[in-house]
Amino acid sequence: MADLILLEGLIGIFYMLALIRPFIKRLGDIKGLRLLPVLALFVNCALFPAYGFRLECLPLLVYGIIVNILNIPMLRSLSRVHDTGFRGWSSPVSALLLVLLVPVLGLGLVFTPGPDTELLDEGVSSLILEDGSGELFLRIYAPQRGAPLGDAPLGDALRPVLVLVPPVYGSTGVVDQVAGELRDRGFTVLSLSRPGFDAPALDAAGRRRGISPVLWYQFFQAHIRGQTTAPANARGRALEEARREDIRLVLSWLSAQAGLVSSPLPPLTAETPVFLAGYSEAGSALLLLAAEPDFAGRYPQVRGLVVLESLLYSGLRGEEAAPVRAALPVRGTVPGEAPALSRAALTGFLEGAGQWFLSLWTGISLWWEGIQPRKISGLGDIPKPVVPVCFVLSDQYRNPLRQNRYRAVLETFRSMEAPAMLVSVSGAGPLDYSDNPGKHPLYAFLFPGFGPDVWGREDYAPGTAALIGGFARSVLDGTGADLGPGVFIETGKGYILKP
Repeated sequence: MADLILLEGLIGIFYMLALIRPFIKRLGDIKGLRLLPVLALFVNCALFPAYGFRLECLPLLVYGIIVNILNIPMLRSLSRVHDTGFRGWSSPVSALLLVLLVPVLGLGLVFTPGPDTELLDEGVSSLILEDGSGELFLRIYAPQRGAPLGDAPLGDALRPVLVLVPPVYGSTGVVDQVAGELRDRGFTVLSLSRPGFDAPALDAAGRRRGISPVLWYQFFQAHIRGQTTAPANARGRALEEARREDIRLVLSWLSAQAGLVSSPLPPLTAETPVFLAGYSEAGSALLLLAAEPDFAGRYPQVRGLVVLESLLYSGLRGEEAAPVRAALPVRGTVPGEAPALSRAALTGFLEGAGQWFLSLWTGISLWWEGIQPRKISGLGDIPKPVVPVCFVLSDQYRNPLRQNRYRAVLETFRSMEAPAMLVSVSGAGPLDYSDNPGKHPLYAFLFPGFGPDVWGREDYAPGTAALIGGFARSVLDGTGADLGPGVFIETGKGYILKP
């Protein structure tokens, strides 16, 4: 993204010229320099609608707001007819702001994404599915006719279809390169997003649609506290259930496309194998859907699932609500007037007052206990999918300090009756099995893996596609794929990818 680097550099130059005025006498008389912080802030704000939410540009935006607040007196001096001799900030203030400019600007420049960040358009089509809850946008990545799956060409009618359900945060934009890599490996890939749910959703024209701040709050509550408190866990369960309904809609639509000549997909038959891959809540939704008793009968074309970095909120159980305890009854009454302050009357008064205060304190304690969120007490009902599953997790699951976060999905893997495998790449963080390392490198820096890195930024999109493709091949013909060193594989019952 050379243009983004250029704009960030331009913002830095504007701030620098405004801040060095106290140190260079000739610049002090150029009044137009006082407007540069305003112009820099305007350009900075314009980066977000043009390039999407860029976390690495956020500190520069906060910095610009502070500089412009301090710049208000200088802007007011421009409107005065007579020169009051006011020259702006003192040298110490300017020096401090210049020092702060270096890290905030450097953060944006160092973590600028790579050159290939635009959405793919060649060979990609879009359509809209409608249901009772609104619209669902599909992006279809169709392979070239005769493209191989791995090394063996397949007939177009038997070419596998992969439904790739993106994470809620980032949506289709952070799985676009993964989908392109899978298309090049011979898959017909369908990616989906729902407006008002995904952040952002991509409509049929490729335009981004955001979500409300309330949904942002609920989403982050689920991810931050969904493993510890019952209310946040309930929000995570709601996200999983919403994704399950979206997947049902896509599978029903796929079933209706078999044998259609006018279908937007390559030729499909009832024997066309279908694989489902989902990130985060979508991966959990796949596990829940595949554990339904009638799943195999309703969707016989589904041959396997790929669950990427899912936490399975539905596999956790919250504490039971505490029984309602009544406050202590007040024995007797506090007399309003004592006709005679005898020893017996004084004793009765103190006993009554003590019981009243004790009852009040008990009521306050019960109220405080009632408003505290219930905690997660342990594992709940663990789903048992009836089709093969490949679990792809960050290698943080091998970190003894973080294993509790993955307890539900790890227990699902261990209790699988169908063939299963668990794959983890050394150094892979929870956001890395996607386009994020290339498009949002700051996320990979902030959320690293546990072991040493074996993949670079540019390796995660093709590497994740290789994991999914290798699993699909192992299901279809029993062979594996060479994934290179640093890839940890645990097997449940069945298919093994060669490490």
